[in-house]
Amino acid sequence: MAHGTSPARPWLRNTASSLPQEEQKPAQRPAPSAPKSWQTDAAAPVVTDRDTANALRDQLAARAEQAGVPLKTDAPVLTENADLHLVTDSGHIIRKIREVDGKITFMVPPGVESVSLVSRITYLDETAGLTQKGRSPHGVLVGEITFFEAGRTRPITDHLKTEGLSGWGRVQDKARWTQGKAALPLAHRRPRAIGMLAVQLRATGEYDITPTAERISPIRA
Repeated sequence: MAHGTSPARPWLRNTASSLPQEEQKPAQRPAPSAPKSWQTDAAAPVVTDRDTANALRDQLAARAEQAGVPLKTDAPVLTENADLHLVTDSGHIIRKIREVDGKITFMVPPGVESVSLVSRITYLDETAGLTQKGRSPHGVLVGEITFFEAGRTRPITDHLKTEGLSGWGRVQDKARWTQGKAALPLAHRRPRAIGMLAVQLRATGEYDITPTAERISPIRA
């Protein structure tokens, strides 16, 4: 043995060279699995149509009755108060100053050229405990809108004429449903003038104000 040579090094080299080739391969990550989808990989089919939802509800209710399990359902707390108010682009909330014969009036500060009509929302079958994918929320049905400022009165009709106006549903009988937060341009404001905005409510809904975090909402896959 030569002076200064470690006897372990040739042994390590010989041992490594005698290992099978598959044991010397570097570790490899497993191949990623294919993406999964609700349509092909879910434990149960994803359905959102009303007929199927009703059938499942009836089946579960029948099984519970056969098993002697009492059905417990808490009736939702409903209100017809839409809590309609305005919100400016800067986030300032404007409450109504009066409501007479279905017309709600708001005082709009100078310089505010657009607002949002904000209210509670409801869904077509929400109070019946059903859910349906794709339903749009309904806030309030708005008819005529009038703006008073500096001794002048002018109608606002953008909500009836502009099809893609944010937060609005379809037009029906010279009125249009909001969807909870509906944009309303005012424009052409007089400098330093306070405006009065009158909104005609043609209809409201029954709004669920049950104080719980487990409120029913539309199913989303």
